[in-house]
Amino acid sequence: MIVARVLGWLLMAAAVAVAALGFALRLTGHDLGQAAGQIWYNLHPGSLNLIQAVIQRHIYAGLWDHVLVPILERPTYLVLALSFLVCFVLGGLLAILFKKPEKKRFFSRPPG
Repeated sequence: MIVARVLGWLLMAAAVAVAALGFALRLTGHDLGQAAGQIWYNLHPGSLNLIQAVIQRHIYAGLWDHVLVPILERPTYLVLALSFLVCFVLGGLLAILFKKPEKKRFFSRPPG
């Protein structure tokens, strides 16, 4: 239970980080209508190439070709918005569904 709750909070923190990334990109003058992969390549081409190599060689080549490349070809604003929504909704659901149960008190004071 605690693992799911912590994962929920981490996903919500990731959603906030994605929103901050979007604002930072916009404030630095990047065109968020460009493909997400192009902006990533402009910012740090080495990390994009490294992620591609790791996924294709060590995980599954089809994941890169059929899942990640179509995502990276989409406009950056769309990728950021969907990433934010998915992280925030999943994180919120995990945090709510696995919240800490309230302790029941046998001897509690009456209200008022």
